[in-house]
Amino acid sequence: MRRFRSCLVFAAIFIPLLVFFGFGLEYVARWHFGRFNAIHAQQLKSIQDTFYSGVDLAVLNRELDDTLSINQFDKEGRLFIAFDYHGRYINYEDSSRHTSYQPDRWTHTVWLFGNSALVSPMMIDSDTIPSQLQLLLNQYGYGWRVVNKGITAYTAKQELAHLKETTIQPGDMVIFYDGVKEADTINLSLSREFRKNNPVGWVCDQLHELALSRFFCDDVNNTAFGSCEMPGKAAADDYQQTITEAHDYAQSQGAAFYVMLQPHLYTRPLSTIERSLEAELILTNNAKRWGLLTCWSYIQAGVEQLRQHGIAAVDLTHAVDWSRRQTSVWYDMTHATGKGNTLIAQAIFNAMTTF
Repeated sequence: MRRFRSCLVFAAIFIPLLVFFGFGLEYVARWHFGRFNAIHAQQLKSIQDTFYSGVDLAVLNRELDDTLSINQFDKEGRLFIAFDYHGRYINYEDSSRHTSYQPDRWTHTVWLFGNSALVSPMMIDSDTIPSQLQLLLNQYGYGWRVVNKGITAYTAKQELAHLKETTIQPGDMVIFYDGVKEADTINLSLSREFRKNNPVGWVCDQLHELALSRFFCDDVNNTAFGSCEMPGKAAADDYQQTITEAHDYAQSQGAAFYVMLQPHLYTRPLSTIERSLEAELILTNNAKRWGLLTCWSYIQAGVEQLRQHGIAAVDLTHAVDWSRRQTSVWYDMTHATGKGNTLIAQAIFNAMTTF
């Protein structure tokens, strides 16, 4: 009886302490990731200060806040731009990010389909890839209009569905600019399989809303990532089939078709600036990083296969590498600064006018 009482007393003291300790760790974890968000915001402000001379940053940041919820899910689970927004620096209309410098009259339209790299949600209208491409077309006398059909988190399959919902005219040009989300699907598939078949992975799934779980479960995720060969080849095959279908559909509408594999942060060794950003956790996402580092070559191989089959497929993986020692091109792993978008637009322009 005395031992039983001792156990009860121990439990009465130990369990509340354990709960208190757990809440304390969760508080520290939330503080840490709150600090991460603050650092990210500070980095974005630094980018704004560098590239946006003459821009009212208070107005810009208010417009960024206003458009945080602009992406919403439809009944099929696809993201879409849910409302029009008209600001001084950021505009959305007709379910698309506004493209600056569009001509009053045009002969044909260049339709750019892709993910958030085209939307560039943190950039002003004139610094998106489509806007910079429009500027180049105007400068070189092409009477074409550019329309930004990028949607956050879209894969090539979703771009294909989006293309089929768009009215394309004969003589138009369709460009798919993607690849990053395809690499994402590889590591997500491996991680999902690991979590389903591993008890530790299952626990991480149940605790995924806790900030504390991110410290532990990110490492658990990394143990899930083995060889990329089988899922990489499967993803490349699926990508080729989707792009081939998009190519055939565009041509059936009388439009030219290009696919361009987008660049990202890990296409070359990181510069000193980029390493410091990553060290501050601004750019850190282990799962995405692993996919870009380990599986990207399979997506590149898929693009090369498409080119060999007669599709205008262009690998822009290293399009901005040469400039990264001199300037800030990336503000995270897959989204470019205004300067980076200008360089990418130039690479797209060169490809579409010389291929």
